[in-house]
Amino acid sequence: MVQIDSRGPLEVKEKAGKELATCGFLESGEIPNAETMASLNEAIADLNNLHLKVACSFDELKVLLNG
Repeated sequence: MVQIDSRGPLEVKEKAGKELATCGFLESGEIPNAETMASLNEAIADLNNLHLKVACSFDELKVLLNG
């Protein structure tokens, strides 16, 4: 289980909660199922892979995708 605690204005917390919900997080901070957990672990592994190319802007992404 993952717990996400924050301090800040209520409207910011509500907006963040909605955004996190679109990524599979419940408002309580729990990860709902094994599939979501596997996706998160894959993303974390990718972050540690130095062989993957990185784009920090849309223009950089277009260059990577178009060769």
